[in-house]
Amino acid sequence: MAAQLREVEATGTEIVPAFASTNGIVRFDEDAFEAWLRSKRDKAPADLDMSRAKDRSALSSYVDKLRTERANFKRDKLALTEGWREQTKLVNDAWNKGDALIAATIDEIAAPVVAWKEAEKARVAECEAVIQTIRDAATVTIEDTFASVQARGSSVHQTAIDLDRFGPLAEQALDAKKATIGILMEAMKRLKKEEADRAELEQLRAAQAERDAREAAEREARERIEAKQKYARQIMAYITDEVGNGTIGGKAYPYPILIRELEEKIETGEHHFGDLAQDVERVRFMTLQALNAAFDKSQTEAREKAVEEAARAARDDEARKAKVEQDRKDAEAQAKIDEANRRAAAAEQEADAEKARIAAKEEVDRKEAARVAEEQRKREADQQHRANVKSAAKVALMTCGADEETARKIVVAIIAGEIPAVRLEF
Repeated sequence: MAAQLREVEATGTEIVPAFASTNGIVRFDEDAFEAWLRSKRDKAPADLDMSRAKDRSALSSYVDKLRTERANFKRDKLALTEGWREQTKLVNDAWNKGDALIAATIDEIAAPVVAWKEAEKARVAECEAVIQTIRDAATVTIEDTFASVQARGSSVHQTAIDLDRFGPLAEQALDAKKATIGILMEAMKRLKKEEADRAELEQLRAAQAERDAREAAEREARERIEAKQKYARQIMAYITDEVGNGTIGGKAYPYPILIRELEEKIETGEHHFGDLAQDVERVRFMTLQALNAAFDKSQTEAREKAVEEAARAARDDEARKAKVEQDRKDAEAQAKIDEANRRAAAAEQEADAEKARIAAKEEVDRKEAARVAEEQRKREADQQHRANVKSAAKVALMTCGADEETARKIVVAIIAGEIPAVRLEF
C-alpha cells in the first residue's frame, strides 16, 4: 500500500484520486493516510479575511469538498466491511457445523470411559454412604436404650465390606466399622447398667411407697381404735360417775329417766367402742341393775308411805295436805323428767358433735396425706424436669462435637456456676 501511494506521489498524481479509488487500502497505511491529511491542510486556503465574503466562500467551499471526501470514505468503508461480514458468516457456519460433528464423534468414542467414570463415581458414592452410615450409627443419644443400641450394633456388624467393591476405601470402611462396634459395645454396657440401676430404683421406690401406704393404713387404723377406746372410756365414766349416781349432766333425775338413759340412749356394739364394747356393756348392765333395784326399793317405800298417809287422811285434814304435797312432788318430778329429756338430748347432741369431730379429724388426716403425696409428686416431677434439661444440654453439646463424658462435665460445671456468664434455665 505504501508502495502504491509512493508510486502515485512519484508520478506527480494527486493523492485524492488515489485515496478515493483505493481508500480501504490507503486507510490501513498510517503513513500514507497522514500524508494525505497533511496535503489537505496544506491546500486549505490561507491568509483569508473572514470579513470578506469571497474569502469566507472560498473556505466554505473547500470544507464542503473535504466533507464530501469524508462521506465517500465512510461509504467505501461500509462496502468493505459488508464483504468481510459475509466471509465471517461463512467461516462461522462451517466451523459450527464441523465443531458439532467433532463433539458428537468425541462423545461417541468417549462413551465407554464416560460410562465407566459414572459407574465408578456411583460406586464411590455408595461406599462413602455406607461408611457414613456406619459412623453415624456410633452416635448414642439420650433417647437410646440398650435394645436400640444392640439392634444398631447388630446391623453394623452384619454390614458386609466387599474389599473388591470398596477398593481404596476398604480400610477406611473396616476401621469405621470396628470403631463404631467398639463405641456401641461400650454404650451397651453403660446402658445395661443404667437400665438395671433404674429398675432397681423403681423397685426401691415401689417398696417405699408400699411401706408408706401400709404405715399410713396402720396409723389410721390405730387412730380409729384409740378414738373408739377413748369414747368407750368416756361413756363408761358417764355411766358410773353420773347416771349411776342419779344425775345427767350434773343434775339429779328420777330413776325412770336414769333407767331410760341406760336402756335407750347409750350406744352399744364394736362399731362404736371397738374391743372395749363388752366392757361398756358390762358397766351399763351392772349400773342398770343397781338403778332398777334402787327404783324398786323407792317404789316400795313410796307405796308404804302412801298407805300410811291415806289412813291418816281418813282421820283428819292431813289427807288434803298430803295430796297437795303429792301434786307438788309430781309437778317437780315432771319438771325433772323434762329437764332430763333436755339434758339427754344435749348429751346426744354432744355425742353427735364428737362423732363429727372425729370424722373431721379423719378428713384432715386424709387431706394431709394427699398433700404430702402431691408434694412428693412435685418433687419427683421437678427432679425429672431438671434431669431432662441437663440431658438436652448434654445432647446439644454432643452435637457440637463434644463426647458424652465431656458434655456431661460441661453441664455439671455450668450448674455449679464454674463457667462465668453461662447458666441453665430449669
